[in-house]
Amino acid sequence: MISLKRYFNASGEETSFAQVETSLRQTVSLLISAMGSSAVDGDPAEFSDFRGEIKRIRDGLAPDLPPERLTDLAEAATRALTAYNKRIKALLISQGSEVKHILSLLQDTVINIAGENTRSGKRLQEITIELEKSGAVTDLRVLKGRLTDCLKDLREETLQQKTEAAGTMLKLQMTIEQSRGAVASAGNSLDAVTGLPGRDDALVAMQAAVAGGVRQYAVIMVVNRVQMVNARFGREVGDRMLVVFREHMTKQLAAGDKLFHWAGPAFVAILEREVPLGIVRLLVKRMMDVKIEVDYSGDGRSVLIPVSAVWFALPLTSASDADKQIQIFVAAQSAGDYA
Repeated sequence: MISLKRYFNASGEETSFAQVETSLRQTVSLLISAMGSSAVDGDPAEFSDFRGEIKRIRDGLAPDLPPERLTDLAEAATRALTAYNKRIKALLISQGSEVKHILSLLQDTVINIAGENTRSGKRLQEITIELEKSGAVTDLRVLKGRLTDCLKDLREETLQQKTEAAGTMLKLQMTIEQSRGAVASAGNSLDAVTGLPGRDDALVAMQAAVAGGVRQYAVIMVVNRVQMVNARFGREVGDRMLVVFREHMTKQLAAGDKLFHWAGPAFVAILEREVPLGIVRLLVKRMMDVKIEVDYSGDGRSVLIPVSAVWFALPLTSASDADKQIQIFVAAQSAGDYA
């Protein structure tokens, strides 16, 4: 073994072994302390545990500690620092993954609010794709700047959408008010036989229903054999058939529904229902399945005349389209029944 005394006396200066040992202890203690104080504080709990471990190692530098144990303490401090650095690195990777997850949630929210093809939506998608490629968040300042620009675009686009929506609602409200005015003015003319508003009123009501944005349906009903009954038993009996049918439908319809006399034996009902068309057709079928009759007494005989109707229902999306379909349906029925 090389003499430490001879090694430190190479300069010609006499140095005692005790002084060398003291200097080594101070050096090792200083290095261990520096490890604890200069480590990166990535997580308060992890940093506190690490500094506590370093302190325990440094406290092991007792005055009576054999010199050969100094190396063991230095190695222990090195292992503690290495393990701590690994945990901090894993923490940083986990934080990077959390940032990506947050960006993904932010992207979904922005797309749901503004739309995928908007400026802010596209920008956020680009940022997310770049992060997926890079695998880590390398520069938070750059990321913050790009997110600031993206959210600025979102704010501008949202304000623009609110302005456009307010304009649309104003136009819709004006249309509804105009339709209500038209309904009020048109409702003065009633059919002499049935006492119901006529075709013009029905068209105005359809237009108001479409403008209102609520799901509504039109049901066209044509009473069977009215012209034949008129010819055989007289016009009064045919009119009674229409009145009885109107009374029946008035009882069957809900409070908010509307019933109109279209023309001749044809009626139109407007129903407000938040259900599919198939359900509406089932409801109307139940109404029509109820047996209705008109009695006739004359020429020494008494006859019960059944009152029935052919019908169809359609969703109200356009007043003009509904008018065309109703006209076609009515024309397809017996020409003699359309007076």
